[in-house]
Amino acid sequence: MVLHITTLALAHISTAALRTPRAVDSPRVSVAMGFDAGGAAIAIRDLDVWAGSSQLIESVDWSIMPNERWSLLGSNGCGKSTLLRSIAAAAAEGAGGELSNHIQVNSKLRFGMLEQTAVSGSDKSVRDEVMSRMGPYQAAKAALQAAEE
Repeated sequence: MVLHITTLALAHISTAALRTPRAVDSPRVSVAMGFDAGGAAIAIRDLDVWAGSSQLIESVDWSIMPNERWSLLGSNGCGKSTLLRSIAAAAAEGAGGELSNHIQVNSKLRFGMLEQTAVSGSDKSVRDEVMSRMGPYQAAKAALQAAEE
């Protein structure tokens, strides 16, 4: 199953969320009444996420039932990572937290998230980072070319 968050098919992300958002350390979330997750592993109801005065996510409703597999697709800056960080925060804080009025995560669910940052802390482009690790390959290629000449 695919959740395209740049379309209105399964979830609506406002056009404001299509702009590249500022860094979000602790998003401000609107408060709503609690809800019944209906057996979902993860259930989201009427989720709005703001960074300062910019609304990154607007009125998202989404349920993931046990054993379902989803792919979260969208253009850069549309709110994919913000949505996942919100789910991770709700899982970490558990029932009774600020996010629990909008996001319910089954307590038996194991949840992990890999951040999209360079492990090395490098400011190099991906290409430059990969090429910097290709020394032995480049040396072998040069030796092969020299042997062929």
